[in-house]
Amino acid sequence: MSTPWPQCAVGANTGQSNKRTSAISQRMSAAQVISRLIAHNCMDITNTLDLSTFDNHPISQGGFSDVYRGYLRGAERSQVAVKALRISSQDLDPEHLKNAARELHTWSKCRHINVVPLLGLASFRDRIGMVSPWMSKGSLPRYMKDTPEADRHSLCTQICEGLSYLHQIGITHGDLKGDNVLVSDEGIPALTDFGNSTLTNASMKFTQSNGESNSTAMTLRWSAAEIIQGSSQTEASDVYSLGMTILEIMTEKIPYHGKADATVMFLVVLQKEPPARPENMPLGRNDTDELWKLLLRCWAYEPALRPTAVEVTDVMKLIDPPSTISSGMSTNHILQTLIDHGCVDLTHLLHHGTYSRVGGIDDVFMSNLTDGRTVLVKREKIYLNKNSVGEKALKRLAHELYIWSKCDHPNILHAIGMAGCDGQLAVVFPWASSMEVLPGYLCKNQQADRYLLSYQIASGVAYLHRSGIIHDSIQGPNVVVLGGHSPRAMLAGFDRAVLRDNSTLLFTTTEASPNRGLHWLAPEIIAEETGPTTQADIYSLGMTILVWICFMFGLDHIGSTLEYHNLQECITHARPYPELMDHVVLHRVMQGIHPKRPVAIPYNELGQRLWMLLTGCWSKETSLRPTAVQVKSEASTAAT
Repeated sequence: MSTPWPQCAVGANTGQSNKRTSAISQRMSAAQVISRLIAHNCMDITNTLDLSTFDNHPISQGGFSDVYRGYLRGAERSQVAVKALRISSQDLDPEHLKNAARELHTWSKCRHINVVPLLGLASFRDRIGMVSPWMSKGSLPRYMKDTPEADRHSLCTQICEGLSYLHQIGITHGDLKGDNVLVSDEGIPALTDFGNSTLTNASMKFTQSNGESNSTAMTLRWSAAEIIQGSSQTEASDVYSLGMTILEIMTEKIPYHGKADATVMFLVVLQKEPPARPENMPLGRNDTDELWKLLLRCWAYEPALRPTAVEVTDVMKLIDPPSTISSGMSTNHILQTLIDHGCVDLTHLLHHGTYSRVGGIDDVFMSNLTDGRTVLVKREKIYLNKNSVGEKALKRLAHELYIWSKCDHPNILHAIGMAGCDGQLAVVFPWASSMEVLPGYLCKNQQADRYLLSYQIASGVAYLHRSGIIHDSIQGPNVVVLGGHSPRAMLAGFDRAVLRDNSTLLFTTTEASPNRGLHWLAPEIIAEETGPTTQADIYSLGMTILVWICFMFGLDHIGSTLEYHNLQECITHARPYPELMDHVVLHRVMQGIHPKRPVAIPYNELGQRLWMLLTGCWSKETSLRPTAVQVKSEASTAAT
């Protein structure tokens, strides 16, 4: 089925339309509405849906939409949800169409681990569909029922983080409750359903309908008194709902459980009476007393007396503060703290004193476990004096190890544990004779499928980002390939990685390792305008894919044949702008001058899509860069 609206390449900058305000009204056709949305950076991904994998009947239904489950095309066939509106291009309800456009426009602005990402819009069975990743654990109430051991406090804090983010970018959610929070495979909660949301300072405006009031649909038990009485949704009313959602999580019951709706309305509006304090929040305990005081503030009758979402987040973190690793802690103390936070201790399984250095790498050794497995051991650097430099190196390795422990994905190099080695901290990896650094692998395997390798690393980056991890050093030398019949690329090099603050373990600030190449860095990182971000990761990912594709034909960026006399020469050339000096690269990056299109990228449909993807990754405007999930989707199409 052909799509009734124009196609838009992933990551493409559609010109100046994003810089001027335009309006959507109910007089516009579906094609006009969708075209306007695409011009404002909503992506049309109709052609990436594998329509044959979707059931005939929806898996859930709402007031104006149905939700279907299916797969994207491509090597991994990622599972997605399509929220299809009950309107088609032939049978339009103008008001529903405008509301859907508002929801799409608002949702498309969101990029946060605790907000379900919008992958794009699509024509689905002649209906307008909103496409998002399938969240396998379902809604928050279902997840809590299925996972009684889940950390309720962490879930609450992460939801606070998601709402704080929305408010910071000018979005009022308008319908926060447990059913509008979905949980990922990794157990991370994410806000969804933007049907009642409002966006301030939007680049696109929506005309008001005849007779349209400022009130929106509400969910009674999570709604503040002013919303029940017909006022507009505000950040303060969101905070009221946030408090009720926290109560819902802590009790696993809806607010005012056991009371009729009419009674709830009477208690909230007239009696100004909050829910009763639950039995599992006993008096006299510091943590539950502080939590109850916070909830009462969220439910204040006067909106001005309620805390902000950021304030709620900060208090939630103080109620159950995470452990901290800092410089000055001994190796044994750090080791025990990491064990307490889920890291696997292999000290007793490691054959001590049997290390052999791997190549010319100073701190990586080969050893054996008592069960016969051969492993690689990355140890902290040895310093003659235990000074601040050595202490910082120890803390940095502990931080790297902790992030490794959070990763479980086929395209992330697996760290099987840690060990104390002769008073030093070490990370332990499995060893395989066919495993080598990517540039070396490509030099030895000129016919390797670069598109498949690109897809695999994009999959790894997408996993990291949805797990709250920013890699901050994506480049060829930080990718290893497990060779053989079915080669597999895996991200490594986590010495600069950042774990967003939904962690139960914190590390005091230490200057990051300097190990990353200028040629892969985003301009905002070079200019120190921001710290590590997912968008900067995408810039580096685009540069890394560019290098791999050039190697596909044994050609450099200008078409000259590549001949290497040794591995180091290969690694030196395997970078963006290989023919330019560093100061020239710096100037070009800061001016927004992209690498030239290499001859290795053909001028056919696939080549055009790939080049649009890469230039999107390098957009100087970070909000225009695709997400890792979108890069993965495009790379999947190329790989097949």
